[in-house]
Amino acid sequence: MNEKLIDFSDRALIKFNRRKSFTLFLLGCLIFLLLFFIRNLLEEEKFVITKSENLEGVPITITTNEKPSGYLVVIAHGFAGSSTFMRSIAVALARAGHFTVRFDFYGHGESANPFYGDVMRKTGPTRRFINQLNLVIDEYKKRYNYAKVVLVGHSMASDIIVRATQNREDIASVIAISSYTGEILKKNFPNFLVVNGEWEKGLIAKTKELFNANGISGVQVEKIYGKHSANNARKLSVISGADHVGILYAKKTQTEILNWITPSKEGIENKTNRIGVWALGIFASLWFILFFISSLLAKNKRENFPTSKLRFSILVFMILIPVPLFLSKFQISLINFPVHNHIFNHLFIISCLSILFSPVHFWEKWIHTFNLRIIAFLLFYFIFGLGYILNFYVSQYYISGGRVEIFLILMIVTIPICLITQAFYEASKNGSIYANLFKTVIICSLIYSVYLDPPNLFLLVYAILLFISFNVVFGFLSNFLNNKIRSFVSIGIVNGIVLSLTFTSAIPLYI
Repeated sequence: MNEKLIDFSDRALIKFNRRKSFTLFLLGCLIFLLLFFIRNLLEEEKFVITKSENLEGVPITITTNEKPSGYLVVIAHGFAGSSTFMRSIAVALARAGHFTVRFDFYGHGESANPFYGDVMRKTGPTRRFINQLNLVIDEYKKRYNYAKVVLVGHSMASDIIVRATQNREDIASVIAISSYTGEILKKNFPNFLVVNGEWEKGLIAKTKELFNANGISGVQVEKIYGKHSANNARKLSVISGADHVGILYAKKTQTEILNWITPSKEGIENKTNRIGVWALGIFASLWFILFFISSLLAKNKRENFPTSKLRFSILVFMILIPVPLFLSKFQISLINFPVHNHIFNHLFIISCLSILFSPVHFWEKWIHTFNLRIIAFLLFYFIFGLGYILNFYVSQYYISGGRVEIFLILMIVTIPICLITQAFYEASKNGSIYANLFKTVIICSLIYSVYLDPPNLFLLVYAILLFISFNVVFGFLSNFLNNKIRSFVSIGIVNGIVLSLTFTSAIPLYI
């Protein structure tokens, strides 16, 4: 009998060692891939120069080669984005010899100045965005002595650049990516290229309507109407397999733009880049490296907090209905921006209710689950690892001076919410169900708030998407780690800080 037990133990140990060896092998492969992706990403910008400056409060990024010989190209990002989104396109244009200027619209990216007004009216934020675009065009035309300018705009900015061009005579070409503008083009409107993604069916249909309204019937994709030499060329291009964001990183998008405005077509393919592919590879490698490191750790016992189903049901009801109704009438005003302020109030009340009707019973002190080293490591990994890629190759993630106050105020509520969520994960039975249901109820409550006050809280929809994305990317990783180390207080604090950073940096400043 003892021999059988020893034999079984030996086989279990051998199986464990094999699994551990395989995990270590995968980790080695991931580290190799990470270095490979980093090298390729750095190579893409080897021969271009990028610098940042400020123009009357407008954050500017210039990307060019040493001796630009092409156009001055002003590049504008879409709604709730930043100039970082347009990086791969700017690099492709700079490598082809063009002088590119990117900037952050008011309230976006690094801009400390909010935008305001009714977004459904032309006299609202749109007018200020157009004025901002004109400011950038005029300044860099004059400073670098350019006669003509090419405009590139994504999503919201596709409409901005078209409207700005209607009142200018110095635009050589307009390139609208993921275009949704309905503006009727004037007769002498310059060369116009629209690039939409294959999955953007509604935008493709809208572009065809726009071309029809401007005298082009039976619009065909990839066909050029008019002539470049006559400055009246029109074209609708569709990028295969591209969505609203992926289109900005597609090589085909870069090729279409370069072919449209670069006089010499020779070597255009060599000017395109795969910045999006390498950045995604680095992000995925970092994500999986932490995942596999976590899987190697010894598994500790969960806290096994007893949970009351009745109290949890009461809490769910209170969060779903009374909280949004109450906040539609009464709010504490700590932040000047309605959406950020609503997030604070919403999460503050939910935190208070969770404590008041706490369905989780703490039978002992849980300060032993606080570990400063874990907090420091995870914050560094999330902010300077995954966050670095997001900030420099996707959209603004690091906060500028004007948003620090918002970040600190939101942390007052995001940390308690994340601590409460982690406490649910530690429940004796069905902890994951309680925690995920708690997060789902918060999302539904926020959606109801948007329904009650859409004019002021339309940006809350974006906050909800950010909350979901945060839980998929950062939340999943931290919870997987917590399943091993059982340091739910440390994990809750880290998640709260990162969630506050996400809300602060990514939600535009709107009054």
